[in-house]
Amino acid sequence: MSAIVPPKAGSRWTRKGNLYEVFWLTNEAATKPGWEVQVIYFQVHDSNLWSRPLSEWYGKMQEVQS
Repeated sequence: MSAIVPPKAGSRWTRKGNLYEVFWLTNEAATKPGWEVQVIYFQVHDSNLWSRPLSEWYGKMQEVQS
């Protein structure tokens, strides 16, 4: 099984017509079961912070090509 490549900080993504920017990743060095890597991102128009497990990221978000 290959590892999921995380999105890069600063990359922009869309979901349901909203624009988001990746801020950071967490739990990258976690060794405990259940401590999954999380993508921290914010909605561009209002700066609300969100997080989503990396395992769900690519199924929900679509990258904005520059």
